[in-house]
Amino acid sequence: MDDATGDDRPPSLPVPAPADPWLPGLLVADEVEAARRYVEAAMAPATLRAYANDWELYTRWCANRGLEPLPSAPAQVATFLAHQADLGLAVPTIERRLAAIGHHHKRARLPAPTAMPDALAIGQTLRGIRRTHGTAPKRKRAATHDLVRTILEAIPESGARNLRDRALIAFGLASAMRRSELAALRLEHLTRAEDGLRVLIPRSKTDQEGEGRTIAVPRGLRIRPLILLEAWLQAGGIGEGFVFRRMRKGDRVTGAALSGEAVALVLKERAAAVGLDAAEFGAHSLRAGFLTSAAATGASLFKMRDQSRHESLDVLAGYVRDADLFKDHAGAGFL
Repeated sequence: MDDATGDDRPPSLPVPAPADPWLPGLLVADEVEAARRYVEAAMAPATLRAYANDWELYTRWCANRGLEPLPSAPAQVATFLAHQADLGLAVPTIERRLAAIGHHHKRARLPAPTAMPDALAIGQTLRGIRRTHGTAPKRKRAATHDLVRTILEAIPESGARNLRDRALIAFGLASAMRRSELAALRLEHLTRAEDGLRVLIPRSKTDQEGEGRTIAVPRGLRIRPLILLEAWLQAGGIGEGFVFRRMRKGDRVTGAALSGEAVALVLKERAAAVGLDAAEFGAHSLRAGFLTSAAATGASLFKMRDQSRHESLDVLAGYVRDADLFKDHAGAGFL
């Protein structure tokens, strides 16, 4: 018997509050957190980082105007999108920020502004932005094989940093890998073959499930990507782990991977050193350089796709069209 109540029934257990409103019910906090991690894992880390930055920018915009970001009325979001367009942002960036706003609403178990009754305001604003500013992306210059050779010839063949940059640029072109893939490349992903290297890419933008793809990088007679890679590995004393690494002062090699952003910065710096406009080059330039060069030298779309791992041939066909723009021109016979 309970002396305080005079009731001989067993005391009832307190009902725990839900660990997180993100999932309803009587759930253990660790289980809720585990479920949250798997949900987040369904999206690429780069997408989540971009959404986080977009959301931070949007919440600051709201705070400066005395508005609440959650929930956001469609008219409020439409005004934000118009503000971003007036700042000169590209249409794809504006569309991503809208997606980020919707993502954070769903995380808070709120309807996305685009699903609200007055969502027409958002759609009309976006259409107006597209008509006014256009949707064509500003493409960075392709670092084609001839440009890469010019850049490589200007980099000294001594010093760990120089050897790393030579290998990074040459291998980046030869592999047609994305910058995130180059940054994540590990020595155990490389397998020597008679004609070059087999390169395992465990996960990529078009392989979010992590099934893995293997590409081939030939030795090459002009760019010589594998010779330059071997020179870097020896200079850096790299026997395992990340291939392309951060450097400290005094050409000291660290064990940390070079970031994806740093891949682009290396190319920009080395391009500027030979008198090219660094602003014209970006993270995609080496990948685009491979495809542009391959198209110009008559490579088949299917072989190009083997290397680039594009899901659609339409993107690759664009590189071929660009390369053949003046070939057999319709006006060649009379202009």
